[in-house]
Amino acid sequence: MPQIRSLNLSSLQVASLPSSLYQLTELVRLILRDCSSLKEIRSIKSMTKLQVLDLSGSTSLGKFFDKNFATNKELQMLNLSKTKIKWFPLINGLGKLTYLLLRDCKSLSRLHMISSVSSLRILDLSGATNFVEFHDQSLGKLGSLEETNVSQIQIEKLPLDICNIGRLSLRGCSKFKDFPHLKNPDRLQFLDLSATNLISVPSISNLSNLRELFLSCCRSLVRLGDLSSLKNLLVLDLSGCKALTKLADNSFENMHCLQKLDLSETNIEYLPSLSHLTDLRHLFLQKCTNLKIFPSLDSLTNLEELNLSGLKCQGEVDVDFLKNMVTHFPSLSNLEKLKHLSLRGCQHLPNLEGVTTLEVLDLSGSPIVDLPSFENFHNLRSLLLRDCSNIKDFKDLEISEVLKGSIEKLPYGISRLTCLNRLELPKMKDGENEDENGTCHPKELLHCPWRISSWPLEEVSSSRMPDIFVDSFQVLQLLKNNPTIGKSFHFLVHPVEEETDIGGKYFYQNELFYRDTFFRTGKLCQCKKEGVDCQCRKLQQSLEIRGFSDYPHGLEHLAAQAEFLFLIDNQFIENLSSLGAESTRKMKFCWIEGCSEMESILSGEKVADNQGNSKEIVEVTTGVEHMLEILRVSHAVCLKSICSGNLQGHGLRFIKCLYLEHCPELANCSTSYCLYNLQILQIKFCDKFRTLFEDEQPQPSLPKLHRLCLWALPNLESIACIAESLQTLIVGECPKLESVNLSTLHSKILEILQISSCDNLREIVAASDLALPGKMLIRGCPSYILRY
Repeated sequence: MPQIRSLNLSSLQVASLPSSLYQLTELVRLILRDCSSLKEIRSIKSMTKLQVLDLSGSTSLGKFFDKNFATNKELQMLNLSKTKIKWFPLINGLGKLTYLLLRDCKSLSRLHMISSVSSLRILDLSGATNFVEFHDQSLGKLGSLEETNVSQIQIEKLPLDICNIGRLSLRGCSKFKDFPHLKNPDRLQFLDLSATNLISVPSISNLSNLRELFLSCCRSLVRLGDLSSLKNLLVLDLSGCKALTKLADNSFENMHCLQKLDLSETNIEYLPSLSHLTDLRHLFLQKCTNLKIFPSLDSLTNLEELNLSGLKCQGEVDVDFLKNMVTHFPSLSNLEKLKHLSLRGCQHLPNLEGVTTLEVLDLSGSPIVDLPSFENFHNLRSLLLRDCSNIKDFKDLEISEVLKGSIEKLPYGISRLTCLNRLELPKMKDGENEDENGTCHPKELLHCPWRISSWPLEEVSSSRMPDIFVDSFQVLQLLKNNPTIGKSFHFLVHPVEEETDIGGKYFYQNELFYRDTFFRTGKLCQCKKEGVDCQCRKLQQSLEIRGFSDYPHGLEHLAAQAEFLFLIDNQFIENLSSLGAESTRKMKFCWIEGCSEMESILSGEKVADNQGNSKEIVEVTTGVEHMLEILRVSHAVCLKSICSGNLQGHGLRFIKCLYLEHCPELANCSTSYCLYNLQILQIKFCDKFRTLFEDEQPQPSLPKLHRLCLWALPNLESIACIAESLQTLIVGECPKLESVNLSTLHSKILEILQISSCDNLREIVAASDLALPGKMLIRGCPSYILRY
């Protein structure tokens, strides 16, 4: 061991390291990533050959014993990202240090004596939100510095004389006001000043080799200097600069290499000529509502993506008429490589007949009355017509027919679009604002910030069937008036649009999972015969809610009809009670994945007794448990319990199958009486899982359990449970498990026993009066013995 050169103890859950580790004098690489319990690093002075020290993700680390790295002169990489350090040993003597990574060090406020580290190439302080200043006034001696990322920190200015730097990012530095001063500006290739407090950008003619310039969301930026010298620029992003109203007429004259130009959400009134941007691939002018004159696009023959959403150009006119009319929408006829076109919310539209190369066409919210025939749009994959209420040929189309997948009846040749995989349709017949009783629905339901798609179950394996997204309010009203329609569909509900903290928008990526594949490949149903017609594989009345921060109100009626509920990447769920009793009254199957705020599956609700005596408090469930039979929970990073509180309703009393995976905070399955009818229990990749149940007297019991699988549970210590009906027991990769006592299970019908890779397993105890399982497979357990 003293001769060891590389040591990786990542994810080790210890508060301190053994003293022997600090005596590894030959150590070159020490990797301690994600050791979340580690609090301190003692003296490493004896590690004189150390080149790499990686402590990233050790979120409790806050202390170094050493005051400096004077004896660690070979150190080349120091990574302290995502730690709690307020200070660390002085690095002024590290002549070979190349990488200094301090990303997301929230407690770090200052950096001392960095200017003497002449070999430094990469400095990353991004996300160190309390960092306020560099101790060094100048970084002129850092001649090797290639990249500096100080995004989202609190500095007002950079040290002087930064030289030879190639990449510089100050994104999100809200106090930063002045354009950075660089000693050798011609070396800079990447500059990101997005979401800073810049008021003006001076002439940047000396940035002759700049490739990418990001100034998005600089809300105070009113003046932009001369850009004509940026001959090598590939990307220019000014989106969200709301105070910017003008660009110099010659701004784009020499930008022959420019590939992406984003001026979205600026208040520019006149665009400079685009005729020199012959290599432009992406042009974004979304919500440029003050734009008065639009130059010709004829020279942009390489343009692939054009976003003109929200523009208010004058009049819808023919392409030929537009060729010399810059006051209207420009001609699109020369854009022979155009693939993505967004005209969302545009009051007037250009002629679309000639742009048959399109793959994505977004006309959402526009007042278009008629569409071109799509017969020649052979590459169109996505057609978005949401809120296009004036399109005449959709007004008489019944939404119930569309839900059935009858795309043959769709107008404008849509049914012949063989590549189409996403279709958002406007309101159709059956979309009145009143139900059959004349009751007007709340206005907020008429403009839901979410969309619904459906998939007929008989078409679930069809590659020809596109994802069809229809008006949310119409679907809810249709299902309310005709409840039987929803029995044969899988419904997916997703947010229409989300927004990042600093203004960058992205649309939720719609995915329709084939649920029958999940059941088969995931073995959620343990049918003994292939092809058996079991209830688990019938997805009638199936609903998926995906990607929400808050509960999508208006879905209560649809959720109340769902027997199969999928909850994926939702932040509003703390437990199943978050959905409400009415929304889950028919639920038989629930699939929960990536719900990072979920702390328990079922939680009690405190109420007073019948006499209103506040001292007599009992806990009752909210009705979720009444029908639920199959539950799968995965990647719930905050889940700590199955049933919390002393549940009067005996928790998940009808559940038959429970699958728990990647729940790192879960230590046990709460109490066994919550799971009295459980038949299948599978627990995998739960780092803190220690024992099946909390301490119970008498011994916990699952009388109907016939299959138990415990896999990759690094802290599992015991399997203490009475399971008279157990037929299959599978245990693997549980290094702390020392004993498996079959006699305590009291099962007379155990058929399969499989134990693998349990390094510290010492014994398997079999009952003397019971036969051994018919199939036993024990491997990777070098020290075990079988005894009676």
